[in-house]
Amino acid sequence: MLFAMDSISSSYLILNDLLFGRVFMYIPQLCPIVSPYFYAPSITLKIIHVFHHHARFAKSVAQTFMVLNRMTCVLLPATYNTIWKCLTPVACFLVYTLPFAGLWNIIISRQYLIPFRGGFGINYIKAVPWAALSMFQAIFVLIALTSTVICTTVTLYKLILLPGRLRSIEKSLCLTSLSISITFLLVAVTQVGGASGGRGLK
Repeated sequence: MLFAMDSISSSYLILNDLLFGRVFMYIPQLCPIVSPYFYAPSITLKIIHVFHHHARFAKSVAQTFMVLNRMTCVLLPATYNTIWKCLTPVACFLVYTLPFAGLWNIIISRQYLIPFRGGFGINYIKAVPWAALSMFQAIFVLIALTSTVICTTVTLYKLILLPGRLRSIEKSLCLTSLSISITFLLVAVTQVGGASGGRGLK
């Protein structure tokens, strides 16, 4: 379920980038046709902006729970099913709701279009000046990054200590965990770099 929620967020980000972000950023010929619809405050622009960043925040939360899930599978195999039978609904609820802790300011702020690389992108006027989106993104990504490093290290260390018979059973789990963690680490580094720059354009 956690992987499915992460996949939905990834799919939305890709589709949004392909159908909206990259189209209007790199095909400036479309801008005169579309931009008049967004000169005034628009609920459509707000929805696109909020959903895009909700998916990005949700991926950080889902990543945190996925590495915790894999770690407990290796550390506590006997009670793993019982633990996650209770934790999975809570984790899925938090994947959906926690992103709003970083989105509340853009929800109450005004979105507008700005010229960018010949096309246009979405920016916002902060209703609460100190609550920058980049700050919340950095917090979420750094928490997920720290969790990924700690949980993956503990998982791999525990795997090394397992008997050969059990190690072969857990091998595919850890390889999957390691590959997803490395991918997330690469993405997280770019996101933290972008957030530290304080850019509002997304």
